[in-house]
Amino acid sequence: MKISSQTGCRILASFVLVAACSVAEAAVSVKAGPLVYSATGSRYYRIGGGNWDQLRNFALQLGGDLVTINDAAENSWINTNFVNGVRKPYIGLTDSASEGTYVWVDGSTSTYRNWRSGQPGNSNANTDYAHFDGTASGTWQADDPAYTDEAIVEVSGPLHVPGEFATIEAAFNALGSSAERRILVAPGTYRLAASISTTDVELIGSGQGQTILEGLTDTYSPSMSLWGDSVLRDLTLVGRSLQQSIVNCNDSSGSLRMVNCEMRSILSPDNGALIEIGNASLTLENCLVRDSNAAFENSYGASIHAVNTVFRDLKVLIASGSGSVPVVLTNCVLTRFSGFTVQGNTSLELMNSIVWGNTAPLNNTGLKASYSILPISVPGPGNSTTNPLFVNAAGNDFRLLAGSPAIDAGSLPGFLASAPSDLIDAGGNPRFSDVKSVPNKGVGAQAIDIGAYELQASECSGDLNGDDMVDDSDFSLFIVQYNELLCP
Repeated sequence: MKISSQTGCRILASFVLVAACSVAEAAVSVKAGPLVYSATGSRYYRIGGGNWDQLRNFALQLGGDLVTINDAAENSWINTNFVNGVRKPYIGLTDSASEGTYVWVDGSTSTYRNWRSGQPGNSNANTDYAHFDGTASGTWQADDPAYTDEAIVEVSGPLHVPGEFATIEAAFNALGSSAERRILVAPGTYRLAASISTTDVELIGSGQGQTILEGLTDTYSPSMSLWGDSVLRDLTLVGRSLQQSIVNCNDSSGSLRMVNCEMRSILSPDNGALIEIGNASLTLENCLVRDSNAAFENSYGASIHAVNTVFRDLKVLIASGSGSVPVVLTNCVLTRFSGFTVQGNTSLELMNSIVWGNTAPLNNTGLKASYSILPISVPGPGNSTTNPLFVNAAGNDFRLLAGSPAIDAGSLPGFLASAPSDLIDAGGNPRFSDVKSVPNKGVGAQAIDIGAYELQASECSGDLNGDDMVDDSDFSLFIVQYNELLCP
Protein backbone atom coordinates (compact mmCIF):
# COMPACT_ATOMS: atom_id res chain seq x y z
CA MET A 1 0.00 0.00 0.00
CA LYS A 2 1.42 3.34 -1.01
CA ILE A 3 1.34 6.54 1.00
CA SER A 4 -0.26 9.15 -1.24
CA SER A 5 -2.39 12.22 -1.26
CA GLN A 6 -5.35 10.01 -2.13
CA THR A 7 -4.97 8.10 1.14
CA GLY A 8 -4.89 11.35 3.05
CA CYS A 9 -1.32 10.79 4.15
CA ARG A 10 1.01 13.52 5.23
CA ILE A 11 4.28 13.38 7.07
CA LEU A 12 4.89 15.74 9.96
CA ALA A 13 8.52 16.06 10.99
CA SER A 14 11.05 18.12 12.83
CA PHE A 15 14.32 16.31 13.37
CA VAL A 16 12.49 13.05 14.11
CA LEU A 17 9.58 12.30 11.79
CA VAL A 18 6.10 11.22 12.81
CA ALA A 19 3.84 9.78 10.10
CA ALA A 20 0.08 10.09 10.12
CA CYS A 21 -1.20 7.95 7.26
CA SER A 22 -4.25 6.09 6.00
CA VAL A 23 -6.25 3.86 8.31
CA ALA A 24 -4.32 0.75 7.22
CA GLU A 25 -0.95 2.39 7.82
CA ALA A 26 -1.81 4.85 10.58
CA ALA A 27 0.64 3.20 13.00
CA VAL A 28 3.71 3.39 10.74
CA SER A 29 6.13 6.00 12.05
CA VAL A 30 9.78 6.79 12.59
CA LYS A 31 10.95 5.50 15.95
CA ALA A 32 14.57 6.68 15.81
CA GLY A 33 16.87 8.64 13.53
CA PRO A 34 18.12 10.02 11.39
CA LEU A 35 21.65 8.98 12.30
CA VAL A 36 24.48 9.32 9.78
CA TYR A 37 26.99 6.50 9.41
CA SER A 38 30.26 8.11 8.39
CA ALA A 39 31.49 5.16 6.31
CA THR A 40 28.53 5.34 3.90
CA GLY A 41 27.35 8.91 4.42
CA SER A 42 23.78 7.55 4.46
CA ARG A 43 21.02 8.46 6.89
CA TYR A 44 19.46 5.61 8.90
CA TYR A 45 16.08 5.35 10.59
CA ARG A 46 14.26 2.73 12.63
CA ILE A 47 10.60 2.71 11.69
CA GLY A 48 7.75 0.71 13.17
CA GLY A 49 4.04 0.02 13.11
CA GLY A 50 3.34 -2.21 10.10
CA ASN A 51 4.06 -5.44 8.27
CA TRP A 52 6.99 -5.85 5.86
CA ASP A 53 5.14 -4.40 2.84
CA GLN A 54 3.86 -1.40 4.75
CA LEU A 55 7.26 -0.72 6.26
CA ARG A 56 8.99 -0.91 2.90
CA ASN A 57 6.45 1.44 1.28
CA PHE A 58 7.08 3.92 4.07
CA ALA A 59 10.84 3.60 3.51
CA LEU A 60 10.36 4.41 -0.18
CA GLN A 61 8.25 7.43 0.74
CA LEU A 62 11.14 8.69 2.85
CA GLY A 63 13.30 8.63 -0.27
CA GLY A 64 15.25 5.48 0.65
CA ASP A 65 14.68 1.74 1.08
CA LEU A 66 15.07 -1.01 3.64
CA VAL A 67 18.73 -1.13 4.57
CA THR A 68 21.42 -2.97 2.62
CA ILE A 69 24.26 -4.05 4.92
CA ASN A 70 27.65 -4.19 3.22
CA ASP A 71 30.03 -5.45 5.91
CA ALA A 72 30.48 -6.38 9.56
CA ALA A 73 31.33 -2.83 10.59
CA GLU A 74 28.04 -1.44 9.22
CA ASN A 75 26.13 -4.33 10.78
CA SER A 76 27.74 -3.64 14.16
CA TRP A 77 26.96 0.09 13.92
CA ILE A 78 23.28 -0.58 13.14
CA ASN A 79 23.06 -3.18 15.90
CA THR A 80 24.55 -0.76 18.43
CA ASN A 81 22.49 2.28 17.45
CA PHE A 82 19.11 0.78 16.54
CA VAL A 83 18.82 -2.83 17.79
CA ASN A 84 20.42 -2.60 21.22
CA GLY A 85 20.30 -6.35 21.73
CA VAL A 86 16.50 -6.21 22.05
CA ARG A 87 14.72 -5.22 18.85
CA LYS A 88 14.24 -7.37 15.77
CA PRO A 89 13.80 -4.99 12.83
CA TYR A 90 13.66 -6.15 9.22
CA ILE A 91 16.47 -5.38 6.82
CA GLY A 92 16.24 -5.27 3.02
CA LEU A 93 17.18 -8.93 2.39
CA THR A 94 14.54 -11.36 1.09
CA ASP A 95 14.06 -14.51 -1.00
CA SER A 96 10.39 -13.82 -1.68
CA ALA A 97 11.00 -13.70 -5.45
CA SER A 98 12.97 -16.96 -5.65
CA GLU A 99 12.97 -19.45 -2.75
CA GLY A 100 16.44 -19.85 -1.30
CA THR A 101 17.97 -16.97 -3.28
CA TYR A 102 18.31 -13.98 -0.97
CA VAL A 103 18.67 -10.57 -2.63
CA TRP A 104 18.65 -6.95 -1.43
CA VAL A 105 15.45 -5.13 -2.38
CA ASP A 106 17.28 -1.98 -3.50
CA GLY A 107 19.22 -4.00 -6.10
CA SER A 108 22.52 -3.94 -4.24
CA THR A 109 24.94 -6.82 -4.87
CA SER A 110 26.38 -6.92 -1.35
CA THR A 111 27.45 -10.48 -0.46
CA TYR A 112 27.71 -9.83 3.27
CA ARG A 113 25.59 -12.16 5.42
CA ASN A 114 25.37 -12.53 9.20
CA TRP A 115 22.92 -15.40 9.68
CA ARG A 116 22.50 -16.98 13.11
CA SER A 117 23.48 -20.63 13.21
CA GLY A 118 20.81 -22.69 11.47
CA GLN A 119 19.43 -19.69 9.57
CA PRO A 120 17.86 -19.04 7.18
CA GLY A 121 15.82 -22.06 8.17
CA ASN A 122 12.98 -21.75 5.64
CA SER A 123 10.76 -23.90 7.87
CA ASN A 124 7.90 -22.82 5.63
CA ALA A 125 7.54 -21.04 2.30
CA ASN A 126 6.63 -17.75 4.00
CA THR A 127 9.83 -17.26 6.01
CA ASP A 128 11.30 -15.01 3.35
CA TYR A 129 12.23 -11.81 5.20
CA ALA A 130 15.52 -11.25 7.04
CA HIS A 131 15.67 -9.32 10.31
CA PHE A 132 17.96 -8.84 13.27
CA ASP A 133 17.39 -11.53 15.89
CA GLY A 134 17.71 -9.11 18.81
CA THR A 135 20.89 -10.60 20.23
CA ALA A 136 24.02 -8.72 21.24
CA SER A 137 25.92 -10.35 18.36
CA GLY A 138 23.64 -8.72 15.78
CA THR A 139 22.93 -11.91 13.85
CA TRP A 140 19.97 -12.39 11.52
CA GLN A 141 17.12 -14.78 11.02
CA ALA A 142 14.31 -15.12 8.46
CA ASP A 143 10.60 -15.05 9.23
CA ASP A 144 7.23 -14.15 7.74
CA PRO A 145 6.23 -10.59 6.74
CA ALA A 146 4.38 -9.93 9.99
CA TYR A 147 6.86 -11.43 12.46
CA THR A 148 8.02 -8.00 13.62
CA ASP A 149 6.60 -4.53 13.07
CA GLU A 150 9.90 -2.65 12.75
CA ALA A 151 12.54 -2.13 10.05
CA ILE A 152 15.79 -0.26 9.40
CA VAL A 153 15.71 2.30 6.57
CA GLU A 154 18.72 3.70 4.70
CA VAL A 155 18.44 6.96 2.78
CA SER A 156 21.28 8.30 0.65
CA GLY A 157 21.69 11.25 -1.67
CA PRO A 158 19.74 14.51 -1.35
CA LEU A 159 17.50 15.22 1.61
CA HIS A 160 13.83 15.19 0.60
CA VAL A 161 11.21 17.74 1.65
CA PRO A 162 8.49 16.87 2.60
CA GLY A 163 9.03 13.11 2.07
CA GLU A 164 11.87 12.80 4.54
CA PHE A 165 11.57 16.15 6.35
CA ALA A 166 8.30 18.05 6.45
CA THR A 167 9.96 21.46 6.66
CA ILE A 168 12.95 23.12 5.05
CA GLU A 169 14.18 24.12 8.52
CA ALA A 170 14.25 20.45 9.55
CA ALA A 171 16.23 19.52 6.45
CA PHE A 172 18.74 22.33 7.07
CA ASN A 173 19.16 21.16 10.68
CA ALA A 174 19.69 17.58 9.54
CA LEU A 175 22.51 18.57 7.19
CA GLY A 176 24.81 19.15 10.14
CA SER A 177 28.32 18.24 9.09
CA SER A 178 27.08 15.65 6.60
CA ALA A 179 28.88 15.33 3.29
CA GLU A 180 25.50 15.47 1.52
CA ARG A 181 24.65 19.11 0.87
CA ARG A 182 21.65 18.87 -1.46
CA ILE A 183 18.02 19.36 -0.46
CA LEU A 184 15.24 18.53 -2.93
CA VAL A 185 11.96 20.33 -2.28
CA ALA A 186 8.73 19.09 -3.86
CA PRO A 187 6.07 21.44 -5.26
CA GLY A 188 4.19 23.36 -2.59
CA THR A 189 4.35 26.47 -0.40
CA TYR A 190 6.70 26.42 2.58
CA ARG A 191 6.59 29.23 5.13
CA LEU A 192 9.68 29.59 7.32
CA ALA A 193 9.04 29.68 11.05
CA ALA A 194 12.64 30.39 12.03
CA SER A 195 15.78 31.80 10.46
CA ILE A 196 17.95 29.14 8.85
CA SER A 197 21.68 29.15 8.18
CA THR A 198 24.09 26.67 6.65
CA THR A 199 27.22 26.33 4.51
CA ASP A 200 27.71 24.98 0.99
CA VAL A 201 24.11 23.98 0.43
CA GLU A 202 22.25 23.35 -2.81
CA LEU A 203 18.51 23.94 -2.35
CA ILE A 204 16.59 22.65 -5.37
CA GLY A 205 12.89 23.14 -5.99
CA SER A 206 10.58 22.06 -8.80
CA GLY A 207 10.46 25.36 -10.70
CA GLN A 208 9.37 28.98 -10.40
CA GLY A 209 5.82 29.17 -9.06
CA GLN A 210 5.86 25.49 -8.11
CA THR A 211 8.14 25.41 -5.08
CA ILE A 212 7.48 28.57 -3.09
CA LEU A 213 9.52 29.51 -0.03
CA GLU A 214 8.05 32.32 2.07
CA GLY A 215 10.38 34.25 4.38
CA LEU A 216 9.91 35.49 7.91
CA THR A 217 7.92 38.56 8.89
CA ASP A 218 9.70 41.45 10.60
CA THR A 219 12.82 40.13 12.23
CA TYR A 220 16.37 41.20 12.99
CA SER A 221 17.76 38.25 11.05
CA PRO A 222 17.54 37.39 7.35
CA SER A 223 15.20 34.52 6.58
CA MET A 224 18.04 32.50 5.11
CA SER A 225 21.80 32.94 5.58
CA LEU A 226 24.01 31.00 3.19
CA TRP A 227 27.75 30.65 3.66
CA GLY A 228 30.49 29.12 1.57
CA ASP A 229 29.51 28.27 -2.00
CA SER A 230 25.76 27.75 -2.19
CA VAL A 231 23.17 27.30 -4.93
CA LEU A 232 19.44 28.07 -5.08
CA ARG A 233 17.68 26.50 -8.05
CA ASP A 234 14.12 26.30 -9.41
CA LEU A 235 12.49 28.23 -6.56
CA THR A 236 10.20 31.18 -5.88
CA LEU A 237 11.39 33.16 -2.84
CA VAL A 238 8.85 35.50 -1.27
CA GLY A 239 9.92 38.25 1.11
CA ARG A 240 7.55 39.16 3.96
CA SER A 241 9.72 41.46 6.11
CA LEU A 242 9.99 45.24 6.27
CA GLN A 243 13.45 45.00 7.81
CA GLN A 244 15.38 42.04 6.49
CA SER A 245 16.20 40.32 3.21
CA ILE A 246 14.98 36.85 2.41
CA VAL A 247 18.51 35.72 1.47
CA ASN A 248 21.80 36.83 2.98
CA CYS A 249 25.19 35.82 1.63
CA ASN A 250 28.03 37.45 3.56
CA ASP A 251 30.98 35.09 3.15
CA SER A 252 34.10 36.92 1.98
CA SER A 253 35.40 33.81 0.23
CA GLY A 254 32.03 32.39 -0.80
CA SER A 255 29.55 32.64 -3.63
CA LEU A 256 25.84 32.33 -4.18
CA ARG A 257 24.44 31.12 -7.50
CA MET A 258 20.73 31.41 -8.22
CA VAL A 259 19.36 29.56 -11.26
CA ASN A 260 15.76 29.76 -12.53
CA CYS A 261 14.61 31.51 -9.37
CA GLU A 262 11.92 34.13 -8.82
CA MET A 263 12.37 36.67 -6.02
CA ARG A 264 9.59 39.02 -4.98
CA SER A 265 8.07 40.76 -1.97
CA ILE A 266 4.47 40.86 -0.83
CA LEU A 267 5.16 44.24 0.83
CA SER A 268 6.24 46.21 -2.23
CA PRO A 269 7.24 48.96 -2.32
CA ASP A 270 7.81 49.28 1.43
CA ASN A 271 10.33 46.57 2.26
CA GLY A 272 14.09 46.75 1.81
CA ALA A 273 16.11 44.47 -0.44
CA LEU A 274 15.42 40.90 -1.46
CA ILE A 275 19.05 39.78 -1.35
CA GLU A 276 21.77 41.09 0.95
CA ILE A 277 25.36 40.47 -0.09
CA GLY A 278 28.54 41.11 1.83
CA ASN A 279 31.87 40.28 0.24
CA ALA A 280 30.54 37.21 -1.56
CA SER A 281 29.94 36.99 -5.29
CA LEU A 282 26.38 36.66 -6.54
CA THR A 283 25.32 35.16 -9.87
CA LEU A 284 21.77 35.09 -11.22
CA GLU A 285 20.84 33.01 -14.25
CA ASN A 286 17.37 32.83 -15.86
CA CYS A 287 15.80 34.60 -12.89
CA LEU A 288 12.93 37.03 -12.25
CA VAL A 289 13.41 39.76 -9.62
CA ARG A 290 10.35 41.92 -8.96
CA ASP A 291 8.08 43.90 -6.64
CA SER A 292 10.43 45.23 -4.02
CA ASN A 293 12.15 48.41 -2.93
CA ALA A 294 15.47 47.02 -4.17
CA ALA A 295 16.79 43.86 -5.70
CA PHE A 296 20.04 43.91 -3.73
CA GLU A 297 21.59 45.47 -0.69
CA ASN A 298 25.35 45.52 -0.62
CA SER A 299 27.21 45.71 2.67
CA TYR A 300 30.87 45.72 1.76
CA GLY A 301 31.81 45.22 -1.86
CA ALA A 302 30.25 42.21 -3.47
CA SER A 303 30.32 41.42 -7.16
CA ILE A 304 26.99 40.86 -8.88
CA HIS A 305 26.45 39.24 -12.24
CA ALA A 306 23.13 38.36 -13.89
CA VAL A 307 22.33 36.75 -17.23
CA ASN A 308 18.93 36.09 -18.85
CA THR A 309 17.23 37.85 -15.94
CA VAL A 310 14.24 40.22 -15.78
CA PHE A 311 14.22 42.98 -13.15
CA ARG A 312 10.85 44.73 -12.93
CA ASP A 313 8.65 46.80 -10.61
CA LEU A 314 11.51 47.85 -8.35
CA LYS A 315 12.53 51.21 -6.97
CA VAL A 316 16.30 50.75 -7.26
CA LEU A 317 18.63 47.99 -8.32
CA ILE A 318 20.99 48.28 -5.34
CA ALA A 319 19.89 49.90 -2.09
CA SER A 320 23.28 50.75 -0.59
CA GLY A 321 26.93 50.09 -0.85
CA SER A 322 29.95 51.07 1.17
CA GLY A 323 32.41 49.37 -1.16
CA SER A 324 33.09 49.36 -4.86
CA VAL A 325 30.45 47.05 -6.32
CA PRO A 326 30.92 45.79 -9.87
CA VAL A 327 27.54 44.87 -11.37
CA VAL A 328 27.45 43.19 -14.79
CA LEU A 329 24.08 42.47 -16.42
CA THR A 330 24.10 40.38 -19.60
CA ASN A 331 21.00 39.75 -21.72
CA CYS A 332 18.78 41.24 -19.02
CA VAL A 333 15.62 43.39 -19.01
CA LEU A 334 15.19 46.27 -16.54
CA THR A 335 11.74 47.83 -16.59
CA ARG A 336 9.23 49.76 -14.47
CA PHE A 337 11.80 51.11 -12.00
CA SER A 338 10.29 53.97 -10.00
CA GLY A 339 13.65 55.40 -8.96
CA PHE A 340 16.24 53.92 -11.26
CA THR A 341 19.44 54.63 -9.34
CA VAL A 342 22.35 52.50 -8.25
CA GLN A 343 23.34 53.80 -4.84
CA GLY A 344 26.81 53.72 -3.36
CA ASN A 345 30.11 53.35 -5.15
CA THR A 346 28.77 51.04 -7.82
CA SER A 347 29.80 50.44 -11.41
CA LEU A 348 27.09 49.13 -13.72
CA GLU A 349 27.91 47.43 -16.99
CA LEU A 350 25.19 46.38 -19.44
CA MET A 351 25.74 43.86 -22.22
CA ASN A 352 22.98 42.77 -24.62
CA SER A 353 20.44 44.26 -22.20
CA ILE A 354 17.27 46.33 -22.42
CA VAL A 355 16.45 49.24 -20.09
CA TRP A 356 12.97 50.48 -21.02
CA GLY A 357 9.65 51.63 -19.60
CA ASN A 358 10.97 53.09 -16.35
CA THR A 359 9.27 56.04 -14.68
CA ALA A 360 12.54 57.51 -13.38
CA PRO A 361 15.47 58.69 -15.52
CA LEU A 362 18.43 56.39 -15.93
CA ASN A 363 21.42 57.54 -13.92
CA ASN A 364 24.26 57.07 -16.38
CA THR A 365 27.07 58.10 -14.03
CA GLY A 366 29.66 55.37 -14.31
CA LEU A 367 27.40 53.40 -16.65
CA LYS A 368 28.96 51.24 -19.35
CA ALA A 369 26.81 49.70 -22.06
CA SER A 370 27.29 47.80 -25.29
CA TYR A 371 24.80 46.15 -27.66
CA SER A 372 22.00 47.36 -25.43
CA ILE A 373 18.74 49.29 -25.83
CA LEU A 374 18.40 52.25 -23.45
CA PRO A 375 16.14 55.32 -23.14
CA ILE A 376 19.11 57.66 -23.46
CA SER A 377 22.15 57.71 -25.68
CA VAL A 378 25.08 55.96 -23.99
CA PRO A 379 28.46 55.64 -25.71
CA GLY A 380 29.34 52.10 -26.69
CA PRO A 381 29.19 49.75 -29.68
CA GLY A 382 25.80 48.48 -30.79
CA ASN A 383 23.73 50.65 -28.44
CA SER A 384 20.30 51.90 -29.51
CA THR A 385 17.48 54.11 -28.22
CA THR A 386 14.78 52.44 -30.35
CA ASN A 387 11.68 50.91 -28.73
CA PRO A 388 12.49 47.20 -28.19
CA LEU A 389 8.88 46.16 -29.01
CA PHE A 390 7.98 43.66 -26.32
CA VAL A 391 5.11 41.25 -26.96
CA ASN A 392 3.06 42.63 -24.04
CA ALA A 393 4.98 44.69 -21.51
CA ALA A 394 1.81 45.57 -19.58
CA GLY A 395 1.12 41.85 -19.21
CA ASN A 396 4.73 41.15 -18.17
CA ASP A 397 5.57 39.39 -21.42
CA PHE A 398 9.01 40.66 -22.36
CA ARG A 399 9.58 38.45 -25.36
CA LEU A 400 10.35 40.26 -28.62
CA LEU A 401 7.92 40.99 -31.42
CA ALA A 402 8.98 39.99 -34.92
CA GLY A 403 9.90 43.59 -35.84
CA SER A 404 11.98 44.29 -32.75
CA PRO A 405 15.34 46.06 -33.30
CA ALA A 406 16.78 43.72 -30.65
CA ILE A 407 16.62 40.68 -32.96
CA ASP A 408 20.05 39.42 -34.03
CA ALA A 409 21.64 42.62 -32.68
CA GLY A 410 23.58 41.30 -29.69
CA SER A 411 27.13 40.25 -28.97
CA LEU A 412 27.79 36.51 -28.95
CA PRO A 413 31.19 36.91 -27.20
CA GLY A 414 29.51 39.06 -24.56
CA PHE A 415 26.90 36.41 -23.84
CA LEU A 416 29.44 33.60 -23.68
CA ALA A 417 31.63 35.67 -21.34
CA SER A 418 28.78 35.51 -18.80
CA ALA A 419 29.51 31.75 -18.51
CA PRO A 420 25.89 30.55 -18.72
CA SER A 421 25.38 26.97 -17.61
CA ASP A 422 23.09 26.36 -20.60
CA LEU A 423 22.78 28.06 -23.97
CA ILE A 424 19.14 28.98 -23.38
CA ASP A 425 17.14 32.15 -22.75
CA ALA A 426 15.00 33.15 -19.78
CA GLY A 427 12.15 31.00 -21.07
CA GLY A 428 14.28 27.89 -21.46
CA ASN A 429 14.35 28.15 -25.26
CA PRO A 430 17.48 27.87 -27.42
CA ARG A 431 19.53 31.05 -27.22
CA PHE A 432 20.85 30.73 -30.79
CA SER A 433 17.72 30.82 -32.95
CA ASP A 434 18.62 32.82 -36.02
CA VAL A 435 15.82 34.66 -37.83
CA LYS A 436 17.32 34.40 -41.29
CA SER A 437 15.24 37.23 -42.74
CA VAL A 438 16.93 39.66 -40.30
CA PRO A 439 20.55 40.63 -41.00
CA ASN A 440 22.94 39.91 -38.15
CA LYS A 441 23.63 43.39 -36.77
CA GLY A 442 25.60 42.17 -33.77
CA VAL A 443 28.99 40.49 -33.44
CA GLY A 444 29.98 36.85 -33.46
CA ALA A 445 29.63 33.88 -35.75
CA GLN A 446 26.18 33.09 -34.31
CA ALA A 447 23.34 35.62 -34.19
CA ILE A 448 21.95 36.43 -30.75
CA ASP A 449 19.16 38.77 -29.62
CA ILE A 450 19.34 41.58 -27.10
CA GLY A 451 17.30 41.04 -23.93
CA ALA A 452 16.34 38.10 -21.77
CA TYR A 453 14.40 36.25 -24.47
CA GLU A 454 15.43 34.97 -27.89
CA LEU A 455 12.87 35.23 -30.68
CA GLN A 456 12.44 31.67 -31.88
CA ALA A 457 12.68 31.30 -35.64
CA SER A 458 9.41 30.09 -37.12
CA GLU A 459 9.18 26.43 -38.02
CA CYS A 460 7.23 26.60 -41.27
CA SER A 461 7.14 23.47 -43.41
CA GLY A 462 6.61 25.61 -46.51
CA ASP A 463 9.79 27.63 -45.96
CA LEU A 464 12.04 25.31 -47.94
CA ASN A 465 15.00 27.65 -48.33
CA GLY A 466 15.02 28.78 -44.68
CA ASP A 467 14.55 32.52 -45.20
CA ASP A 468 11.50 32.75 -42.89
CA MET A 469 9.24 33.47 -45.85
CA VAL A 470 7.07 31.30 -48.07
CA ASP A 471 7.30 32.74 -51.58
CA ASP A 472 7.96 31.86 -55.23
CA SER A 473 11.49 30.65 -54.50
CA ASP A 474 10.09 27.99 -52.14
CA PHE A 475 7.60 26.87 -54.80
CA SER A 476 10.40 26.64 -57.38
CA LEU A 477 12.50 24.61 -55.00
CA PHE A 478 9.57 22.28 -54.36
CA ILE A 479 9.07 21.72 -58.12
CA VAL A 480 12.75 20.86 -58.57
CA GLN A 481 12.72 18.41 -55.68
CA TYR A 482 9.41 16.92 -56.82
CA ASN A 483 10.69 16.27 -60.35
CA GLU A 484 13.88 14.70 -58.95
CA LEU A 485 11.87 12.62 -56.44
CA LEU A 486 13.84 14.11 -53.55
CA CYS A 487 10.73 14.46 -51.40
CA PRO A 488 8.57 11.42 -52.21
